Amino acid sequence: CSSAQAVNCSSREQLSITCSGKFNSAHSSIRLVGSGGDCAGRLEVFHSGSWGTVSGDLWDIKDAQVVCRQLQCGVALSAPVPAQFGPGTGSIWLVECEGSETSLLNCRFQLCGEDDCEHRDDVGVVCSEFKEFRLTEGCEGNLEVFYNGTWGNVCENGIDEETASLVCQELNCGRSGSENRDKARVESAPNWLDDLKCRKHDSTLWQCPSSPWGNYKCNEVAQITCSEKENLLVQRSHLKCSSSPHQRQCSNHLPLRLREGHGSCSGRLEVYHNAVWGSVCDDLWDIRDAQVVCRQLGCGPALSADRSAIFGAGEEKIWLNRVKCRGNEIHLWDCPHSLKEHTECSHRQDAGVTCKNISVPSTTTPITPTITFTTTVGQTLKRTTTPPQNLSADFQFIYPTSLLVLGVMLFFALVLLVVMFYQNRVLRRVLSKRRRKTMTEAVYEEIDRRY
Repeated sequence: CSSAQAVNCSSREQLSITCSGKFNSAHSSIRLVGSGGDCAGRLEVFHSGSWGTVSGDLWDIKDAQVVCRQLQCGVALSAPVPAQFGPGTGSIWLVECEGSETSLLNCRFQLCGEDDCEHRDDVGVVCSEFKEFRLTEGCEGNLEVFYNGTWGNVCENGIDEETASLVCQELNCGRSGSENRDKARVESAPNWLDDLKCRKHDSTLWQCPSSPWGNYKCNEVAQITCSEKENLLVQRSHLKCSSSPHQRQCSNHLPLRLREGHGSCSGRLEVYHNAVWGSVCDDLWDIRDAQVVCRQLGCGPALSADRSAIFGAGEEKIWLNRVKCRGNEIHLWDCPHSLKEHTECSHRQDAGVTCKNISVPSTTTPITPTITFTTTVGQTLKRTTTPPQNLSADFQFIYPTSLLVLGVMLFFALVLLVVMFYQNRVLRRVLSKRRRKTMTEAVYEEIDRRY
């Protein structure tokens, strides 16, 4: 096992494995599917020899925490809960946890009837150890990775054409890629990876050697441009994707980008399919669809779902139609949709979105796993220069001064209260003595009068 060597063998000599059906109860009793990773996806439960799903009814963050704990995937991200990764099959279960359980099997389970639950409500979970990557402008731009609940950069050290081509293939952005270097899109974002360099036999980016996950200091980050052309120096660029398990697998990623809008988070929505950027028809297009797009592009909440080519008409094919999201999906391809060339729709019906253009938190604000989850491809958010840094410098002076003044005032108030308390006690003692003396003299006077 010290080295890997390619061996030619016939189909009769290929290795196959058959599982006995016995599963490790700590992990294999549940799984997350549909995201391309082990720490996010539609939740499925193994029971009575078959896999089933879990209904979104009764589901909350406490249940998701148990799932992430059992799968050793960190903690559950708080938004969106529940997430959607498309409908599953099999039985549907209702689950309710207290949040402290070590396994989902320790929670309350109940089989949901066919008339009460539907697979369109199948719950999904996203944990903090879930990792994804994207290019900031669809199929080109800075390479960014999602880890520990936030997007970060990849340092340019080690990135070569082999690595760039694998990134492009996994994102469905082409057969090859060229690498470059650039400044970070957002300087305050962490640099999660360094010395990333893929080998010829790596089939996914997460198999490629790199430095351990951390926040590295690097002046320039990796930038990649994808292409459908073959690269004579990169063997993987000659291979087309296939559904065969023995060949490079086709990715279900659907790269997105916005064009002709105002700023980086609004515009006509375009998707990359069959090596061509095309439009989206506005049939059934509404705010829930726009919410998923805004989340995937790393923008703020959706402000409007724009229809009737408000950002101008596209010129290429119309690839997508009848998108019907529920609003809490992680990717647009998790929603029901029709992906093909739609000749029945004209470019006068091109769909667009307008999202809130939010700024990325600065380095003075801790990044926690409770931020809104954003996904794989297509972010065009640009960093804007605003005054918060100057304001934070002023606050650094004002804030300690204010605390000092308040502390002195509270100290004097406390001293005053103590003095008043002791004065009150002395006054009560004096009054008590006077009352006793008065009562005694009155009694003696009354007795004298009787005699």
